[in-house]
Amino acid sequence: GSVAALLAAAGTPDAPAARRPVDALVTGAALATYAGTCARAQSAVVRDPSAPRVRAAVGAGIHALLPLQATLVARAGAPLLALPLVAALPLVGRLARKVSST
Repeated sequence: GSVAALLAAAGTPDAPAARRPVDALVTGAALATYAGTCARAQSAVVRDPSAPRVRAAVGAGIHALLPLQATLVARAGAPLLALPLVAALPLVGRLARKVSST
């Protein structure tokens, strides 16, 4: 799951993101945002697989799809298109308080 996505998004030295520094910068920032968005909740589930923690990890994983998608878009060479995806993450968090992500 998450590890495979991180490795796939990281690419290789000759990946498209390595062509321009701004692509690599946005790719790295979006990838770090993805990892930070879901890693904490998923590691909490490993320690304590209770229902509330699993529910929180699922929600965090759903929210993490935005920065993951931004990572892939930036890596493909469109960093300006990736920025609104990452910028939408706080809005998604606020909306999830009103309507469940799942």
